[in-house]
Order: sequence, then structure tokens, then C-alpha cells
Amino acid sequence: MLRSLLGHDVVLLPVVHGQKRPMISGWQHKTSEDMQDADYLATLSNGNIGVLLGAPSGNLCAIDIDDDAAVEPFLELNPNLRNTLRSRGSRGQQMWLRITGEYPALSPLTTSDGEPWGEWRASGAQSVIYGVHPTGTNYQFIHEVPPIEVRFEDIVWPDNLELPWSHDESDALIQEFGPPWIISKGDSIQLNHTYWVQHYLTEHYIVYDSTLQDFFEYDAETGLWKRKLEEHIQRKFNANLTQAANDNDLPRLHCLNTAGNAGALLNGLRIEVAQEDVFVERRTEAIHVPNGMLCREGNEFVLKTHSPEFYSRNMRLCIR
Repeated sequence: MLRSLLGHDVVLLPVVHGQKRPMISGWQHKTSEDMQDADYLATLSNGNIGVLLGAPSGNLCAIDIDDDAAVEPFLELNPNLRNTLRSRGSRGQQMWLRITGEYPALSPLTTSDGEPWGEWRASGAQSVIYGVHPTGTNYQFIHEVPPIEVRFEDIVWPDNLELPWSHDESDALIQEFGPPWIISKGDSIQLNHTYWVQHYLTEHYIVYDSTLQDFFEYDAETGLWKRKLEEHIQRKFNANLTQAANDNDLPRLHCLNTAGNAGALLNGLRIEVAQEDVFVERRTEAIHVPNGMLCREGNEFVLKTHSPEFYSRNMRLCIR
């Protein structure tokens, strides 16, 4: 039924019952070929069902709105979206779209006041469409029709949203920290280390705990802060320089892709994000479970969304 509704090129994912987490590793790499495998299809009958979004599913994407009150104003701006598939978990709505042309990857959406509004869900994301929501309610269809085709640039967004794709991060970094490299009158080239450290921080939520003497990066998939090996960070700096050299047709940049420069950039990053006892001083009192954070409010526990601000490094798999 879901394939006839979403399209036969859709890639469905087995998800843990009552949760949003796929029950298989490497789910980001599933393809339509897996949907021809009877054994794989059998796994879809044991719990919730998610949809792999973006290119693997024929550019099927979704707009996830968190708040019920924000749904109708958005539909007033986009009346054509009343005619697309719309579903609901416990609150808000999810609008499913076939995007023609280019579109951004997964992007969280916040208001200009910094309040969460929802997400643009595309390549790199999955969304649950069938089963039981972590709150105990069933996922339901608000408007059960196939997703309509739209161009991403035709979507009208509320004026109070900060749209990640509307900003050129490179231009903003250059304006604040200077150009990524400097070519002298003698034609030598030198890296602006501050630029590259800040560039790394636009792509990674990372801290260095000076007490533990380790880097930790936030994993949005699990809500956990995980150890990040220094070698992995250095390789990412090297990869960023290689891409910049290729994108700008500047072969001389490859000469700066050295262990010495990678080490210097790593040290600059360490200084920038170092904190002492961060997972002790800033850890919020809460129980980390697979589908959120259990926080005590008075005599009750309230389930809140995973967030880096909890500074959690360990998950409780079950509670008795």
C-alpha cells in the first residue's frame, strides 16, 4: 500500500517499533534494488516503517513542521501543498513532495528568534510514515494522496524563518575571518588557519574536553557526544583543502596539504573549542533513551527531543 502511494521507486526502511530509529545499520545506503529482495521486504513487517528520502527514493522529500499552529499559515503561503500527501506523528504535520530539479540536503529550520520550527528533510534523512510514534500515538495520514511534484524554489517559506540554504557560508566566513588563503606579491601562497578552523565548525558540532584530553563530536542520529579521533579531523582538513584546490583550479593549494598544516589546523581547532570538564560541568540531569531525553519536571518525567545541550555520552537502553 505504501509503495503504491509513495511510488514504486521509494526505499522503505524497517524502524524499531514505537521509535524513529532504523533497526538496520547502513540504512543511508539502501537502494531500490533492496526493495526487490523478499528477505528485506519481510523486515518491514516487524515494526514501524521509515522512508529513505532524497535521491535514493526518486527525489521524494518532506517538510516536517513541529507545531500544529504553524501548519495552516504555511499552507496559506503554499495552497498547492494542500493537495499533496500529508501525515502526522504526535503534532504538526509532514508534507511529502516529489522535487524536480535541485534541492538542499537535510536542514533543520528555526525562527529568527532561534526557536525550532521543523526540518527540510531530503538526502541524508529518513522519516517514519507508518507505525507507532514514540509518544504512543499512531502515525496517520491527514491527506492520503500521492506526493505532488514541485520545484524547491517554488516553495514559499515564512518570513520569520532562518533558511540555511539562503546564505553563502563561504562569503560569511570570508567577511568575518578573511580569505581562506593569501597569495603574496612573490606568488607564494599561505593558508589562513582561522578561516579553515571556522569552516570546519560550520560542518561539525565538536568540543575538546581538556580534562579527558579528547575531541567529542555530537551525533544528531543518536543524540550522543562521541569521541572523535584526531586523525579523522586531520583527514577532513586535508579533504577540504583538496576540494578547494579542485573547485578553484588552484593546483598550488595541493602543496599545502601536508601533515604539518593539518596538525597546525588541529591545534587551532583544539584551542577554539577547548573546555574543561564539559561533560561534568554542563551535563543536564536527564536519562538518555533511544527516542529522547527523560527530564524530571516536578514529580513527573517529560520526554524531550535529543539535543547537544544535554551533553550526554551514554544511552540507557531500557528502564525498569
